[in-house]
Amino acid sequence: LSDYMNNMNQNDAIHIKNAHIKQINEAIDQLAKNINEHPHLNLDVEQFKGFVAEEMHAGTFNIDAIRQGSEHRAWTLQDTGYATVDVETNFGKSYSLKYSNTAKGSENMQAALNPNNRAAKYHGQERLIASEQVDEAKGWAHRRGLKDIQNRPDVSKAHMETEKHLTGKISDSEGVESKELTIKESKQIAKEAKDGGFDPEKHGYSKDPLLEEVRIDYINRAMKAGLT
Repeated sequence: LSDYMNNMNQNDAIHIKNAHIKQINEAIDQLAKNINEHPHLNLDVEQFKGFVAEEMHAGTFNIDAIRQGSEHRAWTLQDTGYATVDVETNFGKSYSLKYSNTAKGSENMQAALNPNNRAAKYHGQERLIASEQVDEAKGWAHRRGLKDIQNRPDVSKAHMETEKHLTGKISDSEGVESKELTIKESKQIAKEAKDGGFDPEKHGYSKDPLLEEVRIDYINRAMKAGLT
């Protein structure tokens, strides 16, 4: 009987593992779909790369969350309105994303002022940029913050706030993170999506096959039952 029970227990464990694998695979499929069927897919690569970055950061964060068994999630809002949030989360952080080709350009866009109240346009949001630009952009923000402190305190404040919130990935501060994405890779994915389809597997996200159930050895069990 112990073999039979062992097999049953093994299969229970396999069912749980398979449900988890399936959830990860579905999140990978969803990421591909969000990019390949994006409403702004008709834009050129240069413009589309920012939308790609939004989907990549939200999607890879969610894959990491599922892998780690976290309920935290991120999603894109695809809203191009004034100072709108680009990526929203269910753990209290909102992200403004800027994928300019230079660190200075990304920092400048993130430190923009609201002309109505002269406050930072993206106040209260994390400032998500390409990973390779973060250190340089923080340097720019710091210098601009000091440079304008006397003459233009509102500009200075916006750059200082930006410096504090610049980041190269979405993070819930509990170990779940999005995959850092360079400008080069964001353009590469944009190009793939426009040329027949972005495949997550080519960018480090391959789906796992489901585990096979173990065969329950009824014959063995029947024989043992007959012998006893």
